[in-house]
Amino acid sequence: MTMVTTLLFDMPVETIKKYYCGLIGKVFKILPLAEENKSSAQAYLNGFNLELDGYQELLTVIKDDPRYVSLLSIIAWLRAHIMDGNCTLDIIKREVFAAIAVCKELECDSYSGGGANEG
Repeated sequence: MTMVTTLLFDMPVETIKKYYCGLIGKVFKILPLAEENKSSAQAYLNGFNLELDGYQELLTVIKDDPRYVSLLSIIAWLRAHIMDGNCTLDIIKREVFAAIAVCKELECDSYSGGGANEG
């Protein structure tokens, strides 16, 4: 099965699963960055947020998935608040693991039905 992208090429569902699996590592990377230097973590989050926005533009069906919106929201919140004095490492850890759980859900589902086209 494949998904049609906005660039009008078919993306295999297996590629989408691998992408979500790769996101887990990218989300987890936030923790050591935040422990070492919150400003470098914020710079990383800025780039990561751009990637997630780009993926949403590439595969528009994702915009309707509340789990993906949840992932975007977690990353956006961390990006906006990681430099706050009230944003502790415990809060960052909690949000990182929440985002990882969302990535795992997305990986397991990977649009095996809705919006997929036979390829």
